[in-house]
Amino acid sequence: MPRWIPCTLLALIAASLFGGLRTPALSQPEGGAPDGMQQAIEKFKKAITPGPEHERLGKLVGEYDVTIKIWMGGPGSPPMSMTGNTATIEWLMEGRWLSIDHRGKPSTNPMMKLFMPTHSFSLLGYDNFKKKYVATTITNASTAHDRHYGLFTFDQKSLVFYGTIDEPLTDEQEKPVKVAYRFKSDDEFVMEVHDFGIGETRTKVVETVFTRRKP
Repeated sequence: MPRWIPCTLLALIAASLFGGLRTPALSQPEGGAPDGMQQAIEKFKKAITPGPEHERLGKLVGEYDVTIKIWMGGPGSPPMSMTGNTATIEWLMEGRWLSIDHRGKPSTNPMMKLFMPTHSFSLLGYDNFKKKYVATTITNASTAHDRHYGLFTFDQKSLVFYGTIDEPLTDEQEKPVKVAYRFKSDDEFVMEVHDFGIGETRTKVVETVFTRRKP
């Protein structure tokens, strides 16, 4: 692959960010593109063009009522439940990145009052180059930035991500976790968070149910 291609791609990216700038014309031999140039263009186009994986995410767009269960005492303990939350799922960048804006209501729980009402913002997309779904989340319950990669299960009913989180209460950094989206129907899905640090079974510590609001 010609050495000039990386600079060409950077120029294309810069042009998309600064619409008023024009990339310099590439010198081409008379009669067609230079050797390897067309191959590079097609490869780059494939990497940046949304596909069926992105269209699949679009089915989640809508307004949702949200309920949450949190097992703060570990496996077997009664969960703390929160109701009355809402979520708006929409395209942040049409056909590429889906945003999940999740907002909660005030709580009487002393621990939860520290960051109540809850607010989290997630991006959900598909990376054509890595061939994986990617999720990234920020929340008012933390200053951390979580990023996970995942794939659909063979039965196509769940989208499962793996990644790490930091746990300030136990001074753990980069604790391995699983985040699973279980699709129950076109109008309901459940997001689970599993903490692998507590063992190999009964690892679910958070369960969030999204139910689509009807017009």
